[in-house]
Amino acid sequence: MFVHSSRNSLNHFLYFSGYEGNDDMDKFLGEVMKKKHTLLANGNFLQYPVNRESVSFTGTVRETGEPFFFRIYDRELFLHLLYVLRGIKREKAKI
Repeated sequence: MFVHSSRNSLNHFLYFSGYEGNDDMDKFLGEVMKKKHTLLANGNFLQYPVNRESVSFTGTVRETGEPFFFRIYDRELFLHLLYVLRGIKREKAKI
């Protein structure tokens, strides 16, 4: 389990991922795309707190069973995530 907080001007997020220790959201998504893995949501991929100051991007990589969690505080990074997710396979987990 890895926890990381990044607060530079471009990547403003809190991070946890068991997926190959990736602490960079772009690197994580790039690896998922490259390996043609599928992201599973246990509910919703994107979760918004009441105050809407952040967005949580969370789920599991289906092929490895590894969880991921990114809390995004930067609007530009969130919009970038939405764009990148268009090219990644996603499913809802069967409960």
